[in-house]
Amino acid sequence: MPCFHINRSNILARYLIQQGWRGAAADETADFAMWFPYEGDERRATISLFDRKFVSQMDDKLTMYQMLQGCGYKDLMPPTFVTLPDYLRHLKQTAAPVSCYLKFSHSTAGDGVYYFNRLRALLAFLDEHKYDPGAAIIQQDVPDGMLLDGRKFKIRAYVLILKGWHGFVYREALTVRNERALDPTSDDAAMHISSDSGDQTGLIRDLPGAERIMEELRQSLASILACFRGPYLSQAIEGDYQLFGFDYICDLSDDPYLIEINGFPNLERQDAVGHQLARDMLCDLKTLVIDPLASGAKPATGGFVPVSPDLV
Repeated sequence: MPCFHINRSNILARYLIQQGWRGAAADETADFAMWFPYEGDERRATISLFDRKFVSQMDDKLTMYQMLQGCGYKDLMPPTFVTLPDYLRHLKQTAAPVSCYLKFSHSTAGDGVYYFNRLRALLAFLDEHKYDPGAAIIQQDVPDGMLLDGRKFKIRAYVLILKGWHGFVYREALTVRNERALDPTSDDAAMHISSDSGDQTGLIRDLPGAERIMEELRQSLASILACFRGPYLSQAIEGDYQLFGFDYICDLSDDPYLIEINGFPNLERQDAVGHQLARDMLCDLKTLVIDPLASGAKPATGGFVPVSPDLV
């Protein structure tokens, strides 16, 4: 009976048990793992996630921005700045209103992300917290951002990368609405920052212009994955796969802007829409990743679509 180590998704664990698998003992080498080593609790498996040190490079907001900047793709993100003087120059040159996010490098699920619509409040925060320019980025808000039911929202696209840097995006993506309706004059975090847990979710197909948005997303993803392909190959990364969450914000012209990459996205959503999408996607992950490597079955992509021909 094949066995697994999973602490990233009870949905996948339950599904594999239904398919005749079992949970492995802690000291057992499993056939498959989707395991995050909390507090150094490592598990061994024949099929495993990518080396966490490499995943952290993509997950790190500062490293991600610098990589995209070096590849000439910084415009795939909202205007982003590594230092406060750079941001202040941007404000002076563009006469743009202060509407920005301070994002610490390894912030996640809304923690370590702060919104400001007054320069004085931003400067006071930076002074109070002894701001280290190497620890965070300042990111201008997307002007004329698209709203859902009067709320800001993000698009969560799930991207699967296989050994050798073969990239797929899931055919359906989530929309995650912020907790409160937007008041442009307010700096209430619940209006501007998604917690990725209790916020309401929907599907990208229900957005106006969904087909164009998804096509723009694929083009953006192709550029981003091409940019990270070199470091992946040069570092000879161990592991067989990684499922990422790429988060985007759209403007009123249906143009998506990358705001962050999550190396370990939430795969345990409690809302009905998010839960069903996660289950469908993880079932397809089994036929594309697990079955071919565990039993030699022919890969079946299911809902996973190649990001670009160069990345298959």
